[in-house]
Amino acid sequence: MSYFESIKEFIFVTIIFVSIILTTSFHYVTSPPNVTFEPGAFHVNTSTDGGGDPLIGKYFKDFGLIYEKFFDKEKGKWTNNFHPRIMTGWNDMWKNTGMATDSAYYIIYAGKFAGLINEITYDHENANLAMRVHRYRVFLPFVVGNIIKLSKLNDKRNYEWNEKYISRIVYVYLGLNFFFIYLTSIIFLFFLKNVFTFNKYYCVLGSLLFITLPIVTRSSGFPQVEPIALLISLLLFYFTFERKVFLFLITAFIAVMTRDLFIYASVLWFVTYNYIKKGRIFLSFFDILISIIPIIFFIILRFYFSESFQLETRGSYDLLKGELPPFPLLDSLMTIGGLFDFLIKYFFVFTFLWLGIFKINKNELLMRSSLVLVFLTLISMYIARGSGIERHVGLMYPIIIPAFLYFIHFKSNKIF
Repeated sequence: MSYFESIKEFIFVTIIFVSIILTTSFHYVTSPPNVTFEPGAFHVNTSTDGGGDPLIGKYFKDFGLIYEKFFDKEKGKWTNNFHPRIMTGWNDMWKNTGMATDSAYYIIYAGKFAGLINEITYDHENANLAMRVHRYRVFLPFVVGNIIKLSKLNDKRNYEWNEKYISRIVYVYLGLNFFFIYLTSIIFLFFLKNVFTFNKYYCVLGSLLFITLPIVTRSSGFPQVEPIALLISLLLFYFTFERKVFLFLITAFIAVMTRDLFIYASVLWFVTYNYIKKGRIFLSFFDILISIIPIIFFIILRFYFSESFQLETRGSYDLLKGELPPFPLLDSLMTIGGLFDFLIKYFFVFTFLWLGIFKINKNELLMRSSLVLVFLTLISMYIARGSGIERHVGLMYPIIIPAFLYFIHFKSNKIF
């Protein structure tokens, strides 16, 4: 079923989507980041001792703190050319986020695939073994690394790991992120139209709601895998609902090479198979096989890249040895403060779009696939310890947004 009736309509929708993507996730293209955000701006100001504002210095003890530590008053310049403003460029903004460590590892692995780094080992003293899980998330770093390889064709000099190529890697990530978010927003139109038969206005609204989700706006401007994960998640749901076996398996294969959490693909295929209406009590062997193939992909990937035949989880725990990561979130949820903190984080994944849950029974596919939401929530609670719930449960937007559209449709058919 075609969505766009003319090229003009496609261009019009593209202009709207691109404009909103730029103003929400990539607004730094129109003005330097330090216009609204500058690391340590308050602390970099000339302190009272150096001739700065005495009134502010009187009431704020941390005023000019960085200035006092890093500014050489005798030479009249910053020591070692340090100034926090170097972190406000588009290529350095990732250093100011809570996911800076993850971003750094994605950059490192892209450097490896680009041939800028020979080998990445974790046998160093105090190595962050929790980050070793990134060696299994090879798909996007592989793509970025090979784009960097192509970029050196016109510049064969000094092809080595340095600030120039680190910045180039970051820019490639950002360019791909923009493409993935835009492509996802377009495919989402067809998803809403073909699977749920929403009219054009609802489809556009659904894509706009997607573009402004926190998981989109908080990850697209940084070297992260969330943008491509959002595209993959949509394709998994699309091909599952349309029962496209081959396309589902290809997507699942790429998925497990992108994020560990895409193990949910097996659950998605299993719970959405309509075996009851076909008059069967049990799934056929073929149905079960399709469901477990993503798990097989996951295990093979672990064995291949671990190089030591282990089924490693975050924190380098080996499931084959019976090792399980600790679950500190469980103790936190036993307290009122901990439970409230978790619920607040969970709410802000989709904010008031969660209202769609009340109408999720209006569509059988949504009703069935909501079990995946429960599965991913439990897995995310265990793996992410609650702190990364937004980046994990946010992948369930192909369920939540259509459900919300049903909610506003049944509440008022006169909205559009």
